[in-house]
Amino acid sequence: MRAAFAEQLLAACGISNERLLRAFTAVPREAFLPAPPWRLLSLDGTESSTSDPTEVHRDVLVALDADRMLFNGSPRLWAGLFHALDLREGERIAHVGTGAGYYTAILAEIVGARGTVLGFEIDPGLAERAEENLRAWPQVSSTCGDGAEHPREPVDVIVVNAGATHVVDRWLDALRPGGRLYAPLTVEPPGPAGTLGIGVGMIVRREADRFSARFAGPVMIFHCSSARAPKANAALADALQSVPSGAESVRSLRRDPHAREADCWCHIEGRCLSFRTTTSEPHR
Repeated sequence: MRAAFAEQLLAACGISNERLLRAFTAVPREAFLPAPPWRLLSLDGTESSTSDPTEVHRDVLVALDADRMLFNGSPRLWAGLFHALDLREGERIAHVGTGAGYYTAILAEIVGARGTVLGFEIDPGLAERAEENLRAWPQVSSTCGDGAEHPREPVDVIVVNAGATHVVDRWLDALRPGGRLYAPLTVEPPGPAGTLGIGVGMIVRREADRFSARFAGPVMIFHCSSARAPKANAALADALQSVPSGAESVRSLRRDPHAREADCWCHIEGRCLSFRTTTSEPHR
């Protein structure tokens, strides 16, 4: 069942990736969910309920805490992102926002026994569940902690599974040369959205003394509460509204001091998302 799910998932993404295929085949999604029946939410907004584990091995959201609108995210979304991050065996990955641990386990399967996954979850209840759920993967270290304060050691990859208004300095500083970061950058939508934000995902790569950046699709995701700032939220909201397609043309993240320029898409001092390529400006 899981093998068929994995094959269908990668086919839907239009990708070929043997390590990713094996990872989604190996990890039972139902083991990371609360007791059935499970509440499912299709990407078209259709809701249903099931106690059949076959049904959770589809590209659906599954409620971890329905009252808080907290769901185990879209497998198709994360499969595509993990492929885009070019994850490799033996790498050291930080996963910010592990939830109950399902995608942390997928990451652990991808890096294998020689790799390491550092998981961080700020919600004590979810962190406790993740620690229990991830015991079968000795290469995983699961911690209850603020993701904006981690990792505190060099890593090859950082996967942020919560919405920030800006790319946190600690994440950038922790990347080794060639290291990659996925960060959802979100603003609060109008209406009673609560702790959900909408925006864009960005993949940032450390290129020697610079950071390249590229658009990784639209997102709607739970807030990373400690990685949100009013000025950054305003700047991102302005960029999304005034140049809505501009995110697709972003090529770098600049940390050098500079006034707002024509090449700036979302200008925040020290964390400017720019249309310039990485050959133009150092990050300092």
